[in-house]
Amino acid sequence: MRNESLMVRFGWHAFASRWASVCCSVSRCLRRFGEPYRLAALLSLLMALNALFATAPHQQRIPPNSQAWNTYYGVVMVADNNGMFKGTGAVIGKRHIRRQNADEYWLCVLTANHVVARRENNFEYRGEGVIIAFGDRFQFDGSEYASMVFAAMNSVNDPNDRHRDFFGGDKPDLAVIGVEVTQDIFNRVRVYSLSDPPQQGQRFTIVGYGNTGKEVRNQQGRFVGYQERADSSKIKRFANNLILRSNRRFRDNFFSYVTIEWDLTIGAGAVPGEGVPFHGDSGAPYFTVDWNEEINIGKNRIRIATNGINGVHSLVYSEYRIDANPPQIAVGVALINGYRQWIEAKCALVPEPGSLLVLLSGSGWVLLLYRRRRVSV
Repeated sequence: MRNESLMVRFGWHAFASRWASVCCSVSRCLRRFGEPYRLAALLSLLMALNALFATAPHQQRIPPNSQAWNTYYGVVMVADNNGMFKGTGAVIGKRHIRRQNADEYWLCVLTANHVVARRENNFEYRGEGVIIAFGDRFQFDGSEYASMVFAAMNSVNDPNDRHRDFFGGDKPDLAVIGVEVTQDIFNRVRVYSLSDPPQQGQRFTIVGYGNTGKEVRNQQGRFVGYQERADSSKIKRFANNLILRSNRRFRDNFFSYVTIEWDLTIGAGAVPGEGVPFHGDSGAPYFTVDWNEEINIGKNRIRIATNGINGVHSLVYSEYRIDANPPQIAVGVALINGYRQWIEAKCALVPEPGSLLVLLSGSGWVLLLYRRRRVSV
């Protein structure tokens, strides 16, 4: 994501020196792992090394070890089984299972269908490995292989899927992931609620791991937008914006769903913390309630929403210009009632298939669902 506020960049030598030191430390730590755990530790190191030559972060980043960092700890990276970064997700449920030998700690993660499935498979999930990672590339806290993946496209195309009718004939870009994590991660992660469908003009905060951008100026030198900066992803950033339009229909060769649309505003009409999404923000949540926390950007204190997900990010541009014709509009999936019902039903199947009512009553699930209709600013 990109924010209209000031940029801060690290010098190359300081940046490289810092990462060389970190990677050497991690490498030494690998020797302390037993053989069964060395592969997981090595994966963590490889994901860190992958960031070495990437662009340094700017002030849009969620500050590590801050209140906002803890609040947004449940916004996670999603990668494939090779550790290739794919997008963003958000924890919307967690479950503690007490076993005789060892307890289990499970999370339910909401993301976009196209983050977990491949285009060549018409975005049906075919058993590809999915990894959920915590922290970001500068403060990496480990990763876990997902055990269960539910993609909306699979439900739509499976006549035996008893939850497919929730979509009402739509094919939303949504997926639910079940992943077992350590007790430490489980205790740190916050569960986010699902919120009512969005309203035009509603303010929201998007949190994701996508690329940032660089300023674009027209021939007269006027600042008119942002262009995506490659290899600047895997950093947890935020942006605020306003819903331009809601309840419109998006349709392409694969997906069809009710949308949330938003764009870039520059100048007096921009909200504090105004920003736009780029690749890697797919699957990112749109938070709409609990505007009680702030993030410092330079001398400004930007208020952020921290709960109530009413949309999942789906479609981005590689450039946003206010003088573009046609306008460049970012698009997310609006979590209308039927879509939320599908999400709830699939979360209830993590980690074991079973009755929705049985799993949601007396099972230890924490699955919060906002049913209030309000706009928080």
